Amino acid sequence: MSITPDFESKPSTRAVVALDYVAIELSTHRTTAMTTNRRLGNKTSKNRSALIEAAETVMCRDGYASVTARKVASEAGLKVQLVYYYFESMDALVIELIEKNSAARMKHFVKALTSTHPLRALWELNRNKSSALFTTEILAMANHKESIRQALASIGDEFRQLQSQAVDEILRAKGVDTDRYPATAIVATVAALSRAMAQDSALGANTGYTEAETIIENLITELTKESNDYRSHSNLPPIIDLC
Repeated sequence: MSITPDFESKPSTRAVVALDYVAIELSTHRTTAMTTNRRLGNKTSKNRSALIEAAETVMCRDGYASVTARKVASEAGLKVQLVYYYFESMDALVIELIEKNSAARMKHFVKALTSTHPLRALWELNRNKSSALFTTEILAMANHKESIRQALASIGDEFRQLQSQAVDEILRAKGVDTDRYPATAIVATVAALSRAMAQDSALGANTGYTEAETIIENLITELTKESNDYRSHSNLPPIIDLC
């Protein structure tokens, strides 16, 4: 099930529209990402949440190959049998982790969308580097696990479509020629740059990215006539880039 959010509404109502969309999409993911024929543990259990958090800790500290049932359970201080009590498989656990981080990113997307300077806020949201290590590891895992790749692709594509619709509205409201500056191209460029920055940052390779960020900053200034000194949204917490 998928619905297209109505971004023709006023800024004060865009958050409500987007939140409704996010709630439905995330609910759809959680019921269709992985199906099972056996009964699993309660999804609201503290132990279940602890296992998801432990999986992220192990992945970032030891690498994606170390995300095993035994290591995750040990990190959470639980018995290994509980991993399969709450999750159909380790892939299902990792997909839950992806969805958890996606939900957080969606909430901050809504916050950016309804800010005073939404286009610049969306740029700040995308370029966050604090989760570069997780991003690198989860992408590496996706190269070896089809279910993880499909989950990332599905969530990432939906989020990019949502961003494109929002950016298109912002540009049109500013009187920007969207044939010359299509929102989909802008969002794809920012996503690609952000992903490359995250991957290279994890390796300690940062040459050229300061200049690349300056180009994006200048483009936003040109398109929206805003000062590129704007930073009122810089207190956004770390967001994982999955698109």
